[in-house]
Amino acid sequence: MEDYMVHLVPEGFSFEQGALVEPAAVAAYAVLQSGLKMGQTVLVSGAGPIGLLCVQASIAAGATKVIVTDIAEKRLAKAKEIGATHIINATSSDIPGRSGKLPDMEWMYFWTQPGCRPLTARELVP
Repeated sequence: MEDYMVHLVPEGFSFEQGALVEPAAVAAYAVLQSGLKMGQTVLVSGAGPIGLLCVQASIAAGATKVIVTDIAEKRLAKAKEIGATHIINATSSDIPGRSGKLPDMEWMYFWTQPGCRPLTARELVP
């Protein structure tokens, strides 16, 4: 491993906190790059560790509606627990029907995580 890839964990940081620095930075960078503005809606495709951190970063940045899609009910439940306003199981055969229950959205941002079946905008529009 190259020297520039190794960083000392600051004194007082636990190993758990140190392990979260990189994925949290990925989520924060995604939100910064999206140009998200207060009051906008976000769609996070994939409720894995980085997807869940994107949910939290989006809320911290002012998103008022955070929609999360995934194929695992347990991950969707965790997304709801940490602040997602809407969850959609991407294996559902009634995606247009479920998305019809979503609020009107002027702006939507997408984050796609590996291992999750990404929904297309066509599937979300009833």
